[in-house]
Amino acid sequence: MSNNHKQKDPIIKCLLDIINALGTTVTQRDTKVSFIEKEYPDEKLKTSDYHTYKKRLNVINQDFEKKWISTIQKLDELCKKIRRRQPHLNELTSENINTTSNFPESLAFGRLRLSYQHWTGHVPRLIPFPFKKSLWLPDKTTSYPMIHQLLLRLIHCMSIGSIEITAADPLSLGTSLDPFLSLLRVKNLFPSQRLLTRSDEMENALANLTDYIEDLLQNKFKDKIKNRSNYNSANSNNNLKYKLLLLFGVPEQLTDKSIWYLGRLLEHGPLCGVLTLLTVNEECLDDRKFIGLRDAIEKSCKRMDFIVPTELLTKSISKIDVTEEQEFWPDKIKLSGILNLVSEKYESSSKFNKQMTELWEKIDYWKHDSTRGIQVPIGWTIDGEIVQFSLGGVNTEHHVLLAGRTGSGKSNMLHVLIHSLCHLYSPSELNIYLLDYKQGIEFSAYASPLLPQAKLVATESDPEYGVTVLAHLTKELENRAREFKNRGVVDFYGYREIPLNRLPRILLIIDEFQILFSEGRHIAEPAEKMLDLLLRQGRAVGIHVLLATQTLKGIQSLSMGQLISQIGCKIALACSEEDSAMILGNSNWEASRLRSPPEGIINNCNGAKSANQKFLIPFADKELCKQHVVKISQEADRCNHQYSTKIFKGSQLPEMPKFPLITTNGEKLLRLQLGERLSFESQTLLVTLSNRSSSNLLISGYNDVIHDGLLGSILQSLNSSDVIDEVIYFNARSITPIGASKYLEGRDKKSFYSYNSIVDLNLAIIPNEFQKLKRVLIIDGLDSAKELHSGLGMPNFRTVKKEESPSSQESVKKILEDGPQYGTFVIAFVDNWKRCYSLCKDLLPFLEMRIGFCMNEDDAGSCISGSIGKFKGLENDKRAVFVDRLKNNLIWFRPYITKEL
Repeated sequence: MSNNHKQKDPIIKCLLDIINALGTTVTQRDTKVSFIEKEYPDEKLKTSDYHTYKKRLNVINQDFEKKWISTIQKLDELCKKIRRRQPHLNELTSENINTTSNFPESLAFGRLRLSYQHWTGHVPRLIPFPFKKSLWLPDKTTSYPMIHQLLLRLIHCMSIGSIEITAADPLSLGTSLDPFLSLLRVKNLFPSQRLLTRSDEMENALANLTDYIEDLLQNKFKDKIKNRSNYNSANSNNNLKYKLLLLFGVPEQLTDKSIWYLGRLLEHGPLCGVLTLLTVNEECLDDRKFIGLRDAIEKSCKRMDFIVPTELLTKSISKIDVTEEQEFWPDKIKLSGILNLVSEKYESSSKFNKQMTELWEKIDYWKHDSTRGIQVPIGWTIDGEIVQFSLGGVNTEHHVLLAGRTGSGKSNMLHVLIHSLCHLYSPSELNIYLLDYKQGIEFSAYASPLLPQAKLVATESDPEYGVTVLAHLTKELENRAREFKNRGVVDFYGYREIPLNRLPRILLIIDEFQILFSEGRHIAEPAEKMLDLLLRQGRAVGIHVLLATQTLKGIQSLSMGQLISQIGCKIALACSEEDSAMILGNSNWEASRLRSPPEGIINNCNGAKSANQKFLIPFADKELCKQHVVKISQEADRCNHQYSTKIFKGSQLPEMPKFPLITTNGEKLLRLQLGERLSFESQTLLVTLSNRSSSNLLISGYNDVIHDGLLGSILQSLNSSDVIDEVIYFNARSITPIGASKYLEGRDKKSFYSYNSIVDLNLAIIPNEFQKLKRVLIIDGLDSAKELHSGLGMPNFRTVKKEESPSSQESVKKILEDGPQYGTFVIAFVDNWKRCYSLCKDLLPFLEMRIGFCMNEDDAGSCISGSIGKFKGLENDKRAVFVDRLKNNLIWFRPYITKEL
């Protein structure tokens, strides 16, 4: 076996040489015997010359026998060697299935019986391969065994994965290949996974094969490459498959177009590695409408049962009788075992195992320029050619939709794309924003070490946060448009043509983008508006969007169809027919037929079915990805790249930093640093307690981690402030706030007093010293401080007589009502809002600044909105909301937590 077809198979040559040697030996013997017999006619043999005759004849026979035996031994050794490679079909084993990259130069197809006088021997009937002409047989059941023999021989001799069979059996509905029906499940061997029976599917199959050979003849076979053998020799890593077309009962179900396609295949197919084998109803071909087909068969086909090696039809073996015999066919159990082995090996070989790094292993880092668009490899076609992903060019699309059901390899596809982009384009050419809503850590791989091109790495994001990212990019779009106008250019290309302008392109990647539309219209509407703006105008300023999802079904968006229509590049992975039509376009169901991973379809014509390009996506191995990011980071360090990546981990609250000393520049305002705003910029949330009525803070929610983090943030903020003289902490919860413990101990910059009992805390003194000391009273557990309650049987606040001391309730109310005007404030924590609302109604009007976290919709509506309506979003334990009800100001934020947690 070899890939080189320029020379005759040495096995065939050797076999023919030996057979011819036998023939020559016989001819020489017969010539010598004939010569002697002429010297000794019958009358002489009665004389004394008889003994001389016999003696001379004996010498000839002895010489003949010696040469004959020597030649027969060589023939026997050669036949054994051939049969080791291609044994009789009933003797096939797993070792005879070709798992190498080579293919045969000849096929042992039946055997030849050689006989001379009393000697008889058998040699394999070797036929040169590949066939130089298409083949045909009469459409009779007696022809089927020969077709079956050829098919089995091809299947085991050809390299696993190197042969592809298309078969049509319109009359017998597939039973003509009954022994091989179990192989239909092997997609790499039978791509259609069935025998075709209808005229339309037969026409489509013939058209596809005709397109295939036309592409080879017009685009692949150039210069010295004249045929499939030449091409495979020059492209050892991307060999063309050998395609076998079996058509039973020709011309049954053949349309006029099918006949035209078939004529092209018969004539040009063998040159391109497409062998057509027909069984022909010869009577039907006499019909005038089939004259063209009959002529094509006569011109381009050879009758299969008439194929005899012409080298055997020589005068040298005319004395040896040659008889053809068919192969020995295996029994049903033996055949089933062999075909099962073939299936297993095909399934094993069909597993796509290319690594992502093979896409750009020969390309140096950051050698591409994004001025005219971006283009990177993302996979291979079935034939092994690189498939490119292109955006932003004159003749390319500008935005992408990626979709595939769970397990289809969507995350893998994103990794491949991100790594290819960052391998070829530097941070000065391309910036990437990664926004992930999925409950996973896919994009976190780009946070440590940092991916230089990433301006944002956000995982398990909030819809609210996603809107702020869109707002940031919308602002960037407006800034770029303004800059382009000032420079007198109309698009990104024109701006980059100006010397020294190194503005990078931007690619926003949102995984599970449908989450943006799942939180109600207050999130969906601005998201729709900003996405629409980015899709319509982003292309001109070098901003591109990739939206990824598992399905488009169920997305609650009034304008989703309009948004999707603006996305011209579609990448579809395995999904349902309904999703395929939604992703690629109406009537384009091809994605439902994909086997993902590793198969995908990229379509750069807004879903037009004719533009589908099927490709194979490499596996983005986790360790390889990590190593690649490290190498990219090293390249960035070598180029002195300055990182500006924002990291957002939606599953983790930010750790509390060490607060700097807060100076107010004479404003005498108390500011509390409580966390990071839920926004792209992630600015610190500063809550200002101002000298106005009711400027006190109520914090409600039940989560010890967030509670302790907020308490710690407040205590550290107070310790860093220069406007407070004294801090009083009253723990009414009877629970030690472990997360804030270090801030409750060792207070060295402020007078700090801690109480666990209201009896020990003299609240009445605080109002009397408003003008003397500025204090902050922290009530940790207002809902548990019974002494401060006014409902459920407790007396309401009363007028205090001059001679008696006010109660704790009355003192707290006085502090809440009048304290802020003098710089004294109350910060109250509440675990159970319902209890607080019921027992502290008289105090709540003076707590108009509020923070809510971990609350149900009803409690949040009452606490935050002050109404009986619902307030959504606080069920999430990774965020909180601040509201100043006097100013109608609402801010989502992520509260700090202490590092110990």
